[in-house]
Amino acid sequence: MDVLKVLDAYPKTLEDFRIRTLTGGAVTALSIIVITLLFIAELNYYLTIDVYPELTVDLNRDVKLEISLNVTFPKMACEVLALDALDVSGEQHFDLSHEIFRTRLDMNGNKISVENLNIATTSVEPAECGSCYGAETEEGQCCNTCDEVKKAYRKKGWNLVDLNTIEQCRDAGVKEITGEGCRIEGTLQVNKISGSFHITPGRSYEQSHQHVHDFSKFSNREFDSTHNIHHLAFGPRYPNMSNPLDGSTTISKSMNIMHTYYVKLVPTTYNGLEKEPIHSNQYSVTKHEQAIEIGPMASGLPGLWVYYEFSPIHVNLIETPKSFGHFITALCSIIGGVVTVAGLIDAAIFNTSRIVQRKVELGKFT
Repeated sequence: MDVLKVLDAYPKTLEDFRIRTLTGGAVTALSIIVITLLFIAELNYYLTIDVYPELTVDLNRDVKLEISLNVTFPKMACEVLALDALDVSGEQHFDLSHEIFRTRLDMNGNKISVENLNIATTSVEPAECGSCYGAETEEGQCCNTCDEVKKAYRKKGWNLVDLNTIEQCRDAGVKEITGEGCRIEGTLQVNKISGSFHITPGRSYEQSHQHVHDFSKFSNREFDSTHNIHHLAFGPRYPNMSNPLDGSTTISKSMNIMHTYYVKLVPTTYNGLEKEPIHSNQYSVTKHEQAIEIGPMASGLPGLWVYYEFSPIHVNLIETPKSFGHFITALCSIIGGVVTVAGLIDAAIFNTSRIVQRKVELGKFT
């Protein structure tokens, strides 16, 4: 037992020889506050999940890409706008509307109406079978709308020279609507390969394996392609995801501006703790603007164009919890460090006060 007493690193003093001071109490109270604050900070850090990135080569191509968008054109009416998507494989989606909603807006941005239909067309009476004007591909085929006549002509490879000679197209012109804007929102499902989508005036179709826009109804009009991108994402959202174009506003400095966005996608998988992995895409973007002279030889159309391509690198974001042992070690360090520093401060204050008191008693302190 005597050997153990020799090893005691914490010798005790008698209660009669302990001196309690006001400064010692203040230092102790301050130490408790500091320890409590540091404990809360360390606990918050321990409960925060770390996310570590891991880079691999992207081998997953046999999936669909989900594009979600919410874009407002405050100075172009929904009546003239169409959304098309195409990719490098040649697959094209014309005037998308199945999961896309067009909201008519007044000049103050207030909603007028919502629709998810194609641009309105004029049809003959439903009870009748409209003529395809020689472009029928099968017996008994009916063309009750102007679009159906145009589609039949495109299948034949023919051109419609004068729409006024087509009964279904005589009243199908798009009326000029002023004082209205349009919000287009929804999701697109496209192939996971490089491609593009655009929101522009006019209808589009495929002719001789070419993506063609019918701009004949708007040849004498000008368009202000000012737009607000409220949201644009290429895949589902995961925690702390950032989309560079969200909340951006682009104001056209003149009429008939083609706004082009070049997007670089980085496939990303977020692996949460005890959760299903979220497969999405991060992206960076560069922007280009070009004034368009509308005409037969025009190199583009006013509106919003987005070209995207994929990076060969795949990013895995992995949630990793912090070690409980590290948490306990940190707490011990906090308590021990604060108590030690507080003891040094208290001792310095106590010894200084004693020295000053002795000098005062001896009359040496002036």
